Amino acid sequence: MSALLTQKIKEHLEAGLADLPLLGQTSSGLEKRPAKVWIGDLPPKRKDKESRELPCVLIVPLAGHFEEGAMVMTVALLCVVYNNEEDDGTGAETDLLSLISKIAQLLLPAGQGAPIANRFILEPDEKGRLLSWTKSENQPKPFVQADIITTWQFKSWE
Repeated sequence: MSALLTQKIKEHLEAGLADLPLLGQTSSGLEKRPAKVWIGDLPPKRKDKESRELPCVLIVPLAGHFEEGAMVMTVALLCVVYNNEEDDGTGAETDLLSLISKIAQLLLPAGQGAPIANRFILEPDEKGRLLSWTKSENQPKPFVQADIITTWQFKSWE
């Protein structure tokens, strides 16, 4: 059922992010469009494309365990934006924060009585946070990345 969790998160994010156009790098150049959502890793570059499709969100299962008939799973959401502006990088930072905020808006209800697909519940981490994020400092400009960490619980036998 863990594969179903990542698929339902993907579907939920794709629908909810459709109305958040961000500046992105596509095979045809720069344009505003919603973030692409993938499970696991970026798809391999195709020979007919010069660049990756950005902005994007990668859904990556990190760990899990079983407890009392339920599965608890930690899932990272890697948020990557692209903005090749010449100034101080404000656009990329703004796009990243907009993407994080929209994801929080979409996922937080799953921890407040409205589970995704009526079964996947967002659980607080050991510090009581439903979502936490950290910006990756290792991304070369014009790319900016942040990792959102989530914990989910669901019945493992259904």
